[in-house]
This record gives sequence, structure tokens and C-alpha cells, in this order.
Amino acid sequence: MVWVYTIDECNFDSAHAMRDGIREADEIHVEWNRENEHTLVGCGMAFGDFKPIRLANRSFVPKIEGKDFNNVMLTLDDMARGGERRNRPEIDEDLTFFLICSVREADKALKKYLDDYVDRAQIFGNKVHYPARHTNQDDPIGYNICSQNLNAILRSSEIHQHYAPISTGSKFDVGMSFVNCKRLYVINRDDVRGREFYPSIVRSMALSYPETL
Repeated sequence: MVWVYTIDECNFDSAHAMRDGIREADEIHVEWNRENEHTLVGCGMAFGDFKPIRLANRSFVPKIEGKDFNNVMLTLDDMARGGERRNRPEIDEDLTFFLICSVREADKALKKYLDDYVDRAQIFGNKVHYPARHTNQDDPIGYNICSQNLNAILRSSEIHQHYAPISTGSKFDVGMSFVNCKRLYVINRDDVRGREFYPSIVRSMALSYPETL
């Protein structure tokens, strides 16, 4: 018997209940909607826990030219239907932190701010994975980018985030971090506002985190 956990817009589980459901499931079924933050974070959890992911609404998910989460999810659905398993690697935590942040959406001012943040951290001896520098962005679909980021998250002792609610990739990265119980330091914590699912999970991950840099 296969235990299935379903992620869709009618799933109102808390973040912790969703994480528990995903961990206990054999595979994940998703009513995919790239605009829904609940779905994005949940799929990040499922991807981060190396679970097979099937699209319940595949016929309504268009393939989009270039890097896009639609293409990532279609690839994962193909893998699940073909019986291809993703295995969790054995990885040592040899990085100080992974930085969750906007990459494609970052303007010149934000990019300079993040560059300076990472440079300052490295001056103090921190080993950092900064996706704009250290993740190979030459990926026609986006699947390899997600895989590289997950590998770096698993290698990191903790996660730092520049919170940007418009960043779809950040929501997926938060899901991957949350399912792997990484503690989170939010650089711009005053910008985390609202009671929706995404800001709520970010606040819960960042509770009582000491100031670092």
C-alpha cells in the first residue's frame, strides 16, 4: 500500500503538519499552481525530502520556455511516473550558511547589498553558498538549479535569508530548508509581514535566532 500526501490549494495544514505528512508519505501528489505560496513551499519540502512528486493536474500545467517551476515540476512528475528515485546523499555540513535570496528578480541595488553581505561574512571566515555566485544558473529547465541549492542547503549549518515575498525560488528554498530542520536567520526581518502561510513559516523558523553578522 502506498501512502500519499496531497498538496493543493485546499490543504490548510500548518507548516509543521505538512512537514510531518510529507515525511510519512511514500509519494506526494500535487495540484500544481506556481502562483500559490502554500504549494511552492510544500513542493520545496517534498523535493527537500527526496519524495517522488506526481502532478494531479499535469494536463493543465504548460511547459514554459526557459527556467520555470512548471518545467521543474513536469520533470519531477516524469521521474515519478517512470519509477526514477532520488536518493538522499550522505553530506557533511562543511558550509556555514546558504543564502536564500532573489536571483533573477534582484535589481542592481539589492545585488550590491547581497554581494557586500556575503563578502563581509567571508572576511570573518564563514563559508557561504550564495546562489548568484555559486549555483550554476546555466540550466534550461531549472531542475539542476534546485538540485544544486538543495545540496548546498544540506551542507550548511544554517540558512540566512533576504526576505523577498515576490521571489518564487525563495519559497521553494524555504520549504527545502524547513523539511531538513535548518535554523533560519532573516537579514531583513522587519520586512516579514502578514499572516499568510509563507511569512508565518519564515517567522516560525526564525524565532529566537540570535543576531550574528
